[in-house]
Amino acid sequence: MSRTLQLVSISLLASTLAACGGSDGGSAETHTAGLRLGAGGPTAPPTAVSHTAVVQSLYLAYFGRPPDTAGFVFWNVAFDKLNLPTTPAGLFAAYTNNSLGKMIVDGFVSGPEAQNISAGTDAEFVNTIYLNVFGRDADTGGRQYWVGQLESKSITRPLLALAIMAGAQADDQLAMSKKTEVTTRYLGALVTANVQNEAPLTDVGRDLLAKVSKDTDLAAFQATIDAAVLEQKNTKPGYRAVYTGFKDFYSDVGSSVQYRYTYGSGIVTSFGGKLIFGLGEREIGFGESAGPGSAIAYGGSITASASVSASGDGRVPTLLMLCQSPSGSAKPFKSTDVLVNNSSKVLLTAADLAGQTLSTQREDCATQSGSSIAFDAAGNATVTTSAGSNVYPAASVNKALKADLYSLDTLTRTSWRAYRYTKADGSFKYAIVSNVIPTPLVVGMPPAPAGALSLWSQE
Repeated sequence: MSRTLQLVSISLLASTLAACGGSDGGSAETHTAGLRLGAGGPTAPPTAVSHTAVVQSLYLAYFGRPPDTAGFVFWNVAFDKLNLPTTPAGLFAAYTNNSLGKMIVDGFVSGPEAQNISAGTDAEFVNTIYLNVFGRDADTGGRQYWVGQLESKSITRPLLALAIMAGAQADDQLAMSKKTEVTTRYLGALVTANVQNEAPLTDVGRDLLAKVSKDTDLAAFQATIDAAVLEQKNTKPGYRAVYTGFKDFYSDVGSSVQYRYTYGSGIVTSFGGKLIFGLGEREIGFGESAGPGSAIAYGGSITASASVSASGDGRVPTLLMLCQSPSGSAKPFKSTDVLVNNSSKVLLTAADLAGQTLSTQREDCATQSGSSIAFDAAGNATVTTSAGSNVYPAASVNKALKADLYSLDTLTRTSWRAYRYTKADGSFKYAIVSNVIPTPLVVGMPPAPAGALSLWSQE
């Protein structure tokens, strides 16, 4: 559970819990399902009254992971003492007329962890919920419907996840039930193995649930659960960096995925580890190519990389571009992934970029000479490349930041995601991930051009 969210929630709920006859400890502990921390570590609690399912569902939808130990205990106590519904459907029905239930659900989306995962366009947010809960991208009809509901203010983002879960049917209901079952088994196995489940170790559970779909054979998957428990037991806290990643492929959503950058343990003398691509797709190893302090070389299909680091030692990347060698292409490298450390702050409007100049552009793992994006005081952008300069008014910048800037001349859509990151000396720097996405091919129109994934930054 996010420490900030927990502290805020405790301050809001403390008086209410006390008025209901309990607090965050004492008698409430004896009849609330969840995990408890005893003197010897995690212990299983009594299970007379359970809000476990609804708490697990909220963590799954908004964070894409099983609950951490402290959060699981806290929210089970809160839901129990406030007599809130025990299912997502019940909580959805009570949202509009139960102010305490609404406050709790809204709190899940307001925390920094949820913001990292769900920041961006309404289409991306809808797609994230579908990926987290059902293990699939949103279908076009479902995505358009829910985006329309959000844009018309008929539903809020906090309520959206409950609505999607409450309406799950057939294969989606099956996928959600399997993710819930895997969560239950995983948390139980952690208790049995006496393994703590607090950040950043909770990323192991997130990776685990990302592998579960409607087709998962739960009996066969038990070996994967056991392996995740062992990984969590052996992982040293503090050496897993989490990233939002952008991939260079056509998508009418342009959604981002999560990456894990796990490196070393203890005092890292020779930097190395593994990079896990989002949604459990694949992982590759990396290490210093010629000894400590040298460039980082990635294994697998990665043929080149370029990075910007804000850390003191310069080894853990804040911004990372990965390139591969596409078959049939004249280019030796093609930028296929850009990763941005989740410690960076997402910027949502042109006003957030006012007065900044990003003078370094990387594409295909090479720096593009003479390129820059300069924002004036009103947020209007002048984009300069080798092809010349173009001025985009702030309104167009806002469209790009919502992945909604179309060009009828080039049949493309420009999607920008802007970030502010903090360097080791405390100063702020800015970056933009730019993805030029071909629009769908229309009969009678020329073929769509290739997409381009680039990274603009201050350094």
